[in-house]
Amino acid sequence: MTEMPNTPEKWAIQLTKAINQIHKLHGTEQFPVNVREVALEFSKQYYPTSRISDVVKSDSLSRGIEGTLQPGDNNEWAIIYRATGCQGRDNFTVAHELLHYLLHRDVAPKDGFFCSTEKVENWQFPIDIEREANRFAAFLLMPFDDFRTQIGNIPISLELIDHLANRYQVSRTATMLRWLEGCAKRAKLVYSIDDHISWHYCSKGLLKSSAYKNPKKVTLPVPEQSLIYTMGGGSSILHPLGVWAEEEEVQEISFSYVNNGLKIGVHLLIYPDEAIIDNSSPLCRIFDNDDESMMFDGHKLKW
Repeated sequence: MTEMPNTPEKWAIQLTKAINQIHKLHGTEQFPVNVREVALEFSKQYYPTSRISDVVKSDSLSRGIEGTLQPGDNNEWAIIYRATGCQGRDNFTVAHELLHYLLHRDVAPKDGFFCSTEKVENWQFPIDIEREANRFAAFLLMPFDDFRTQIGNIPISLELIDHLANRYQVSRTATMLRWLEGCAKRAKLVYSIDDHISWHYCSKGLLKSSAYKNPKKVTLPVPEQSLIYTMGGGSSILHPLGVWAEEEEVQEISFSYVNNGLKIGVHLLIYPDEAIIDNSSPLCRIFDNDDESMMFDGHKLKW
């Protein structure tokens, strides 16, 4: 029996190559990836005796649950995802659950995996298998080679984010996080709930600079000058010193929406290119330029 991939990245690469071959054969567009069909067809191909038998949209999942992977009869599995009204979020959730099936089903609880909004959206979530599922979903739905081609030398903007989100049928948040993974900029995404910062995700460039500070274990409010307050989000503004950073001007691109009665703010912050790099920092050793986790098919992930 052929050895199956054992990492999120390897699974995503294998599936992407297979999907690409199918589209070339039939002369059809590869994007957006039909993740529901991928889950059904490839699980049947790779694991015919324990395949995914159904991918179902549901209005009855418990509050705060975005998706589940549940065992069924005859050793089969089902992916159930919440009807959010946002196709991009739904696609990412299904891809997230697909990785749980591919890599984690042998360690699944008796009633399966139940993934909350935070598990699906927070790429820094403190449980390894949830971070793996998000990484797989990003690799599968937004392959870096095509993502890099689409960006070219275009400066980041909400218009570019919307173009990418529409092409891959993913959410703005997932698109911003994907951009952060490969960008050469000093940047980070800040995710807020009811006007207080919940978590953030930094680019490699920001992690290596002296401007990066580990977040304190306190809940901080979103600055009053944030774009979501002054202009309702959806555009860009250059903040002076003392708003998002004490010693630097920061460009903010942001938007907000309501989910489960909570106000969600998503703030993409871009810092000046020039910064003092602290090469002695342990973070620099972890996020070194030769880090294989920042490679795709042998190419450095930078734009």
